[in-house]
Amino acid sequence: PRSYNVWQWQSSTIGDFSYAKTHRDVENFITHNGDLDAWRVSGQMYELGVIQDWLECVTYTKRPSQVDSAAVAGLIDIIRAQDVWFLAVR
Repeated sequence: PRSYNVWQWQSSTIGDFSYAKTHRDVENFITHNGDLDAWRVSGQMYELGVIQDWLECVTYTKRPSQVDSAAVAGLIDIIRAQDVWFLAVR
């Protein structure tokens, strides 16, 4: 794991929100033994092809392969960068 400054949205009182910096260890360990057929976001299912197209748009990177494992790695990259400014801008 690596230690990063993480910015999180928090509420100190009802209706009063702000970002607060915390320091956290961040690590991803990927094991993938199955098929990524779809991913649920806000109650809606998106098929693999849609996920792969979206990942190309948000990462500005062409997909290295049509295999679902590459999409799993891309999703983990996006999830890992959430709230970590340094990882998000790299």
